[in-house]
Amino acid sequence: MSAETKQNNSFFSFETLIVSALFFIPVLSPAFFGWLHGLLAVPVVYMLLSHGMKSGTIHLGICLTVAGVIALAVNRAEIMAFSLTMIPLGYTLAHSASTREQPSLSGGKGFAVLAASWFVFWLFFAMLTEINPYTQLIQSINTGLQEAGELYSAQDSGLSEEARYSLKLLLEETRKGIPSFLPGILASIVLVTVWLNMLISNRLVERLLRINAPWGPYGSWKLPEHLVWLPIAAVMLILTGSGQVEHAGTWLFMLSAVAYLFQGLAVCLSLLHRWHVPRYLRAVIFFVLA
Repeated sequence: MSAETKQNNSFFSFETLIVSALFFIPVLSPAFFGWLHGLLAVPVVYMLLSHGMKSGTIHLGICLTVAGVIALAVNRAEIMAFSLTMIPLGYTLAHSASTREQPSLSGGKGFAVLAASWFVFWLFFAMLTEINPYTQLIQSINTGLQEAGELYSAQDSGLSEEARYSLKLLLEETRKGIPSFLPGILASIVLVTVWLNMLISNRLVERLLRINAPWGPYGSWKLPEHLVWLPIAAVMLILTGSGQVEHAGTWLFMLSAVAYLFQGLAVCLSLLHRWHVPRYLRAVIFFVLA
């Protein structure tokens, strides 16, 4: 057995340390590195595709054990528990990548799995703490908007009387509209999270494992043609429905808008590649778009 093979088969390696760090760094400093929670499916995909499902699961188990011990040591097991909600998404994307599924199908499966994982986590959280996280989120947003209104309504805020009145109306309408669009925002966050993990995993696997990108170049990603009925149905619900039906149409329209944003970015990247636009200029263009 070669030295390279021995290194790859070793369960305690620099690779294991890196993956463990990716899981316990958000636990140690959630204020600065909490955003890493949303990308933890990437190391899962890499480990499973690099070592295979069986061996990769053992490597991943070691990494999670190390991160879990650190989380228990600093008394932040609940944050580590939230990190684990990304594991099912990682397995789903790894399986889709290994079978070379279409990006849209992989994304759809990932969306369903991540939404279910987060729902189950927050459901158990609510049962254990007797706190409804959704209601608490709405209350926190309302409190923030109320404090912002009080701050800018002060006489020394520098705003004119008319501007303060307009701002007050805007904040009040926003507070009333939160229940109608917040579920759509949360669903869009799930979709964005899946898309980012797919995008990064696709590139990382290609660069580090020296294999073809599992889902092909991003510029070739396409949404199914029949998905065009989703925004059409959403608009119909908004125009003809009322109450929860209208709200459901709003949520569907937000989801479809995010999905077609990704499609637009893929088309833009494909055109830039076809026109042989330099990489640094592509980065500038996408930065401006973002």
